[in-house]
Amino acid sequence: MGGAGAGVHDLALFGSDAELRTVTGRFVADGIAAGDVVIVYGSEHDVEVLRELFDDDDRVRFEPGMGRYRHMMGTVGEYQRLCERENAAGRRVRSTGPVPFGEDPAVRAEWMRYEALLDRALGPYRFTGLCRYDTRSTSAEVMDLALATHRHVVTPRGARPNPEVRPAAQLLHELTPRDPRHPLEDLPPVLDQPDCPTEVAGRQALRLVLPARDAAADPAETVTAVSEVLGNAFRHGGRPVGLRVHTDGRRWLCTVTDHGPGIADPWAGVDAPLPGNPRQVGAGLWLARQLCDRLTITRAAGGGAQVRLLFDTCR
Repeated sequence: MGGAGAGVHDLALFGSDAELRTVTGRFVADGIAAGDVVIVYGSEHDVEVLRELFDDDDRVRFEPGMGRYRHMMGTVGEYQRLCERENAAGRRVRSTGPVPFGEDPAVRAEWMRYEALLDRALGPYRFTGLCRYDTRSTSAEVMDLALATHRHVVTPRGARPNPEVRPAAQLLHELTPRDPRHPLEDLPPVLDQPDCPTEVAGRQALRLVLPARDAAADPAETVTAVSEVLGNAFRHGGRPVGLRVHTDGRRWLCTVTDHGPGIADPWAGVDAPLPGNPRQVGAGLWLARQLCDRLTITRAAGGGAQVRLLFDTCR
């Protein structure tokens, strides 16, 4: 892999185009000099500012827009696969851009968790990230989170250690919803199997209710994601294994419960089950997280694990 445990991401603060060039310029230039895979993404304006600074250097991938940031764990998985591929070829991945917090509280919470998870998810890889925050438009809440999740801060005056960084495990505990119940659960379920006989039976039942999903969504992805969670429940949990589905016609919530020992780590499935990762982890929950928009793990009311998978056809 060419090195392990070296994945880091730092915080860049800027308040003008000139400051954007200053705080990002050295980061990109160092990557070019080292032969890294350098990716610059963000708004059309910000990417053009940096493209002009480097004269559209073909050693840099300039990506205007936020296409790789559709949902949190999909982005994490994309970076893990990219690092796996490029590290194996001897290249570090170096990426800089903003985080798409948005205005919706649920979406914002997801990207807050992304910042807290990133060092864990990419720690085994040769990866360097520089998250850009525009001080003119970043809210106080988001700025506090930015300072809590980055070890170093880069400003026009240079880079410095960040005394406000906090342990990721503590942050994730605070950012994990205490009550993960989703409003969709107030609707009557379209599928309710409190004692699903087998993983195969669960897949078959899912296929019967999924044809009503929006044409823009792939039912096969939903079946695969839920099947991975069902498989874990049957292999590692205790019976009965339950499967329940709620929908409003646009969003689908699939809940799997078991009566086993539970899942101690609510962020199981973040670590990549890829060959370059020295941590030996399973692939099921990781794949499920890639295929759904949001996955939460909690303790079931009667003991065991409860895993909720949310699918949004309009993402």
